[in-house]
Amino acid sequence: MLSEGHELKEEGFVRLALEHRSILEPLLLNQEVQHSCSTFSSIFIWDVDNTTWWKIENDCLILISNNGKSYVPLVPRGPGDKKSAFVSFKKLAHLFGWPIINIDFVDEKESGFIPNLNLHEPYSDYIYETQSIIDLKGSRYASKRNARNSFLKNYSDVECLPYDISRLGDCIELLDKWHPQSNFQNEIHQQKKRDADYQSTLRALNHFRELNLTGMTLNIDGKLAGFTFGEILNNDTCNIIIEKTDRNFKGSAEFIWSEFLARYWKDSTFCNAGDDWGVPSLAWTKRSYHPISMLPKWSASCAV
Repeated sequence: MLSEGHELKEEGFVRLALEHRSILEPLLLNQEVQHSCSTFSSIFIWDVDNTTWWKIENDCLILISNNGKSYVPLVPRGPGDKKSAFVSFKKLAHLFGWPIINIDFVDEKESGFIPNLNLHEPYSDYIYETQSIIDLKGSRYASKRNARNSFLKNYSDVECLPYDISRLGDCIELLDKWHPQSNFQNEIHQQKKRDADYQSTLRALNHFRELNLTGMTLNIDGKLAGFTFGEILNNDTCNIIIEKTDRNFKGSAEFIWSEFLARYWKDSTFCNAGDDWGVPSLAWTKRSYHPISMLPKWSASCAV
């Protein structure tokens, strides 16, 4: 019996690799709605099991990725006719025996490219005003501002530096410490998310330069206390894709996000901080920073 990889190759798909960025990025950026997970860097770093494949057909980028159970197409990208991509989806459905076609990261405005498409409850990206997170002004940010001020008061020798590969070992050491400190609960599916987050962070640390990510380290008395990475999402929005801090340094999380935006992203009107993965504690934290909007990322399905 032929492997799924062989069958995908027969259909013209190519396994995603770092060197494909120059080909795929223009198509990924050619869309009205920019989700946090729709950039090449996000797709690449989360492809920790090397199960993402792509092909370009009729000026549309068609991406599929294995979610651990089966291959799931992502909504097609690019200037071409997205309806024609549905033909490829149907071929994949027959190839793999899907009774229905599931599609991830669909925006409501894009849902018309497939007939009889059913939208399901989405995850949503949290969108913030960049300047509000930099300033932390007003009563609604009082607790965040107090945490940041206490951090600066308690730790006098605070230094923020651009990330470079010489800090890789320190960042991995902090990541190993962060892993058991993280907000994920003990359910198996959340443990899998935490493990995937760990692996994706390693990918970003190793390949930040090739992915054109901007990184910053937070150092206290010369010791690494946190690191973060971001990128430009579109002409008015930055995308913060990774933020890790050592919780033993109280206030470090409040400080690093505000400082990262102030140093590198103050010209971006908005900041996309991604979704909450359905983790209640993470959702609470993101809501506590008062997003100005939520950008839904729908999953969808239709009969073959």
